[in-house]
Amino acid sequence: MTKTRRTDWQLIAYESALPIEEGGLSEEDGAALEGRLIADEKDVDARVRLVGFYFLRFSPENHRRRAEHLAWLAQHRPDIGLGGYGYIAEEQAPEGHEATRRAWVAAAAQGDADVRVLENAASFLGFYRPEEAEPLFRRAAALEPMHGEWRTCIARTLTKRAEWADDPEERRRYARAAVEELEIALILAREDWIALGVRIDLTEAAVLAEDWDRARETAERVLVDNETSTRTFQYGNAIHWANIALGQAALARDRLAAASEYLVRAGKTPGSPQLNSFGPDRDLARALLERGERTAVLTYLADCARFWEGNEALLETWRTAIERGEPTQLERSYDSDDD
Repeated sequence: MTKTRRTDWQLIAYESALPIEEGGLSEEDGAALEGRLIADEKDVDARVRLVGFYFLRFSPENHRRRAEHLAWLAQHRPDIGLGGYGYIAEEQAPEGHEATRRAWVAAAAQGDADVRVLENAASFLGFYRPEEAEPLFRRAAALEPMHGEWRTCIARTLTKRAEWADDPEERRRYARAAVEELEIALILAREDWIALGVRIDLTEAAVLAEDWDRARETAERVLVDNETSTRTFQYGNAIHWANIALGQAALARDRLAAASEYLVRAGKTPGSPQLNSFGPDRDLARALLERGERTAVLTYLADCARFWEGNEALLETWRTAIERGEPTQLERSYDSDDD
């Protein structure tokens, strides 16, 4: 079999995960692929397609099978990156998750592990173990010191640790470290759209660090660059996160009206792959709700229903409770157990 480029493997998994009516695989197709593996367990193409096939099939048996294929790929083909399709949650398949995790740890521990292997291992571990992913990204950065993306990846592990930190000083410490990495990534950025993405991350890290001047200045630059840079999937992210950062900076100075206006503007984003999947920021909305800014929060939640598909009922539940004056604790945007 001709070796497929790494990016093509992720595309194959994506196409295999599509609904049948959109060209995805049927149950018969899945059974045929499993049959191919009985004949040849090294059939990588079949395994990748099965990873996609089982991705949106949520029975325990399907989770177990997907985890089995992911563990095999991590052990035998760690050079293959599947993005989000390459992750299996521990609660979905505990034994399979652990087997896959061990395989990635072993692959990364090899002295000759290249940046692709390090990236793939760190991507799996980084979902819930950012402290294990960070040193792998640092190894990749040492191998490719002029590749700014590694600095961005390091920063994202630090930002996640900041988000999950209960102690305020620990949160600020991780966030400040993320800011430092992103400043380096910004210097190394070779394209305007890459720099835009780095600055979006920088606004979030600056908010967590409570560096309000940096958050405001960076967010304002993001909004300007967003209209002049090459338009990519970051367009919607820029509108959302820049306005959230500006709102947080305004709230820190007790400028409630300005903070509310920025929240409403954040909700006007057209969405993005990330926002559509993981949802909008809830932290600023929750903080403003606690300060009595109900109208802005209601408008924001209504607007978010345009792009956060599949969560309309949740958003409506929040809106109904707010309208009734009932206590509504919007969960933190970065709760580690969010689905």
